[in-house]
Amino acid sequence: MNELNVVATPIGNLSDMTVRAGDLLKRADAIICESSEKTKKLLFSLGIKGKPLINYPSDNEGRVSAVFNSVSSRDVCVLVSSAGTPGVSDPGHLIVREALRRGIPVFPIPGAHAPGVCLSVCPFKIKEYIFAGFLPRGFSAAAAELKRYFSLNIPVVAFATKRNIERVAKILREYFPRTSVFAGREMTKKFEEYGLFDDAEAFAVWAALKKRGEFTLIMKHHPESDRSEEKQ
Repeated sequence: MNELNVVATPIGNLSDMTVRAGDLLKRADAIICESSEKTKKLLFSLGIKGKPLINYPSDNEGRVSAVFNSVSSRDVCVLVSSAGTPGVSDPGHLIVREALRRGIPVFPIPGAHAPGVCLSVCPFKIKEYIFAGFLPRGFSAAAAELKRYFSLNIPVVAFATKRNIERVAKILREYFPRTSVFAGREMTKKFEEYGLFDDAEAFAVWAALKKRGEFTLIMKHHPESDRSEEKQ
């Protein structure tokens, strides 16, 4: 491998694929991907056939060397995740780290990025934020992590799935009721929608009705000690 290109792919709407990213996939000698099935669908939409696909390990460092052995004779390699930017809440960083360790140049090919997409239509005034990714699975662990983030008085951006959206809502309602939430569901997809909620109770009611989809949440906690704080 002479170079590794980290390529952002659409988070939903395949028309969001950049020209540069598409051209690079066409000339790539091999594609290292999170899911070969999802990558095949993307390549099919671009009219790309016959590209070697190598699945990268899910937080399994022991398999990283096997990936590089598979592409050792390939010049231009591309790293993609199932959707969005590799390395953001997925194990793509393992491939990047190994490439740098081996002295292989790594280049970013920017594109869709779920936090940025949601922030661009969020009405909160935000000059900084904390990206939490997916919160811990355990109720107490997730609540403790949010408490730590909220103590900094900085908005928190987090991902949620249909499996845990109600759990996140319950944590906010029980522990952080004065939290404004801006939520994006199925962004750029067919059933795309956004919701702005003044407090955790209103968000919980909405979340209980949304049984499907992938969510990006922007949470702005308003401390009980400062009730005069203006909600933005």
